[in-house]
Amino acid sequence: DKDYKVSKRIMEINPKHKIITNLKNIYKNDGANIQFTNIVMQLFEGGLLLEGYLKSPVDFVNRMYSILENN
Repeated sequence: DKDYKVSKRIMEINPKHKIITNLKNIYKNDGANIQFTNIVMQLFEGGLLLEGYLKSPVDFVNRMYSILENN
């Protein structure tokens, strides 16, 4: 049905969560670091995956491997 509208998705972030505080520290030290960007994208796409909206699971998995190899 062309009149059917999907609700807008909202990603809520708890600024006190350990992951977010760690990301804040990484960004303060080197916000241009590719690892920072990869981790943020991984968090975002992880939310998409949980909701069934992830369009490229291959990119998601490859990024995960890259993050794990570099830590």
